[in-house]
Amino acid sequence: MDHQRKSGERWRKPATRLALLGAAWGALATAACAADRPEHASGAAQSITGGNFDLSHSNVFLLAARDGDRVGLCTATLLAPNLLLTARHCVSPSSHEVVRCGRAALGEPFPASAFFATNDAEPSDDSRVFKALAVEVPGEGADTCGYDIALVVLSEGVPAEVAVPAVPRIDRAVAPGETYTAVGYGVDAAGETSGRRMQLGGLLVSCEPGACDATVIKATEFLGDSGVCSGDSGGPALDEDDKVVGVVSRGGPDCTTPIYGSITGWSDFIIRVASQAAELGGYEAPFWVTSGSSEPPALGAPSEPRLRDSSCALGLGARTPSAAHAWWLLAALAVLVRRRH
Repeated sequence: MDHQRKSGERWRKPATRLALLGAAWGALATAACAADRPEHASGAAQSITGGNFDLSHSNVFLLAARDGDRVGLCTATLLAPNLLLTARHCVSPSSHEVVRCGRAALGEPFPASAFFATNDAEPSDDSRVFKALAVEVPGEGADTCGYDIALVVLSEGVPAEVAVPAVPRIDRAVAPGETYTAVGYGVDAAGETSGRRMQLGGLLVSCEPGACDATVIKATEFLGDSGVCSGDSGGPALDEDDKVVGVVSRGGPDCTTPIYGSITGWSDFIIRVASQAAELGGYEAPFWVTSGSSEPPALGAPSEPRLRDSSCALGLGARTPSAAHAWWLLAALAVLVRRRH
């Protein structure tokens, strides 16, 4: 299949679903949540079009941002106990609804205090919430095309019984025809949402990094299949071993022709921030940080990152959001739940 677009054709940001208790959230909504996005579209009227309710990927989180009474929603993936991977347009303002490469710059990230995350497959007002401590973006550039990746450091570690971090495939790029699974909390092509985490497997990589039309897909990106929609932005493309190979950036209308940021294109950035997050969190860095390989050590299975002390600086153990922040979750959930019935 040839999904590559002609030079100069416009792409929409597939990303963030934002709402002002039901209305669009200004800059972030325009930048990441607008109609022009690269998310998948492929079937049934569910978050990931044609997908199924997902209970297996507990390391995929709903990432919410608040600005006053406005709430924005994206997807993110846990790579380490206190580290989430998402798209930069999910954490930074932009005035561009339609992405034209070279003319779609993203601003400096919003304050970390604006971000919260939960991994409940069907979020509710009882969902456990994790707050952000810092937001990291690449320093090499700020255009949506080629630089749409971000890492969110959490203020507390996510315990292994809540979610086991995913492994990023930092050492091997995707190949044309390779199958992958998309996971996210987004809407479908009709703009409807189930308010739940969805997954869609059996998708195919259309072209690998560096081999796509360079006018619209940069060397740090690849073109996927279909089925990813608004709110799925920042969500992962997972290979057959559930390793993360891409991050949803943008795509065509009706959840078609999604473009993903490639994990291999940002391996140094991911490793550097993950190393800092491990030091901050007081746990041993994941094996892929120290080895530079997504393959576990030859002897035995890879060990899960272990916290050195449950009373470490990141405050592991806080299980519910404070009253001061609880309202924003209710607002976000209202956006999700509105269309369930």
